[in-house]
Amino acid sequence: MPEKNFTLSHKDGTFFRKGDSFGVRFERLLDHPVPTVWKALTEPGQLAKWLAPVTIKSDTISLQLTGGTMGGKILQWKENRVLEYEWHQGTVVRWELLTEDAGRCKLIFTHSAVIDSQLQGAATGWHYHMDILALILDGKTPPEDAPKHWESISRDAAARYKFALQEFLERASFTLPRK
Repeated sequence: MPEKNFTLSHKDGTFFRKGDSFGVRFERLLDHPVPTVWKALTEPGQLAKWLAPVTIKSDTISLQLTGGTMGGKILQWKENRVLEYEWHQGTVVRWELLTEDAGRCKLIFTHSAVIDSQLQGAATGWHYHMDILALILDGKTPPEDAPKHWESISRDAAARYKFALQEFLERASFTLPRK
């Protein structure tokens, strides 16, 4: 049965700056071993359950999301450890898995080289996908028709990210370069 009244968790990501690059980072502890999570990140049938239908060829990945096709060249693929690939318009996503203890791992996700106008949306969108990944791994069913209910699903988290982004920019006292 799908999760009723689904809203995003309070396991918020953080914004970062590395040189002239900006992005969002998430860390999630998952009560599943690294190989199980790796399969969810790399097997097309698993990815389709929580992210999007995908085609993976020897050195490329292509995901069919509601907003269009994302993906590109696979930059790193270290079995059960690191998956990094081009995402959209020069941005890069990176998934790292670390064993915490038996049956548990830490997922570290970064989306880098994101332009200023897309940082808040990227954070909110990836937050949703992190929450859905956890649901799927736990054997639960994601919310039905999420795009139709996106505003109610993401309202609180989007407001938190808007505030966090404003504070991030003020604290760092810089403006983002426009591409």
